[in-house]
Amino acid sequence: MISSSVPTLVPLPFAASGSKHAIPTASQIGITAGAASLTDGFPPLTFTPIASGGVPPDGNDMNGILNLISANTQWANAGGTYPYNAAFSTSIGGYPRGAVLIMAAGTGFWLSTIDNNTTNPESGPSPNWIAFGPYQTQGGSNNYSADTGTANTYVVTLSPAPAALIPGLMVRFIVAHTNTGASTLNVNGTGAITITMDGTNLPYAGQISVGALVNVVFDGTSWQIINPHTVDATTTVFGRMRFGTNAEQLAGLLTNVGCTPAGLASGVLLATPGHRIDPGGLIAQWGYVTATTQQTTTFNFGFTFPSAAFLMFATLGSVISKTAFTSVGAQPISTSQFSLTLAYSSVTSYGISWLAFGY
Repeated sequence: MISSSVPTLVPLPFAASGSKHAIPTASQIGITAGAASLTDGFPPLTFTPIASGGVPPDGNDMNGILNLISANTQWANAGGTYPYNAAFSTSIGGYPRGAVLIMAAGTGFWLSTIDNNTTNPESGPSPNWIAFGPYQTQGGSNNYSADTGTANTYVVTLSPAPAALIPGLMVRFIVAHTNTGASTLNVNGTGAITITMDGTNLPYAGQISVGALVNVVFDGTSWQIINPHTVDATTTVFGRMRFGTNAEQLAGLLTNVGCTPAGLASGVLLATPGHRIDPGGLIAQWGYVTATTQQTTTFNFGFTFPSAAFLMFATLGSVISKTAFTSVGAQPISTSQFSLTLAYSSVTSYGISWLAFGY
């Protein structure tokens, strides 16, 4: 067929103003001789010759039948759809899979997801019906809900409920409680499923903060957080980068770490000894010590590098007593200590400025 092949529309039901009977569903055999019904159509008596006791079909029944059928045709021609009808649902054994009903409020539609569907879609979320339409899209009720759970155990209820948790399903929710560690999300009673970020459980308090709008996507195993959000006053999650506090960085707890402006300020000590923690985790330390000539002396860094000290420089600073030239060598010997070696001098001691790098 082509779009121009539209048949003549039905502007009125047949016999709209004519004489007609309302056609009953139940058989009229034994009740009204020759009366038609949806069960029997015209009964056998109307097929029996009058001479043999038969009864001719009633014109009012004919008009009634055609009126009933053409009234539905007129409704369909007008683009009309039907709301849920409990009595009708019972009479047919439930709506079939794929049936589309209009919502009682007229703001969208219900799509049946199963055969023999007797569930009332207007009574609340059900996996047997999917809501769709402009109001559902704009309102976001099909993928948005406020959290009604507790810290670390988040619960959302979508309307309508998703028929199944399938990879790619996106859910948005407003957090009611800040997490204190690993967390789960339960969507419409489908079970508590782990929330992850970049495939990793949430080990840090505050990664989901109260009042935040969190977007998650089901990957088939867990709910993956996909949006950046504030953790607290000094830490932020953004994509694959978590900006941590200075204390967390020094403890060596984080990977892919950088400082926020506030965190960066706390990650710098402008003094002697002093240090700076750069975005990315590189740490520079510096200081000034007095070393004795012609021997190797061990000193402590300003603080212990979380993972390793890999490079160091030293130079002669202010000389406490000087009668001859000397040289200085420096190297880290652990994450917390380094050694200085002074050579070729009879001078008792020298001031040494040092700079070390690590992470």
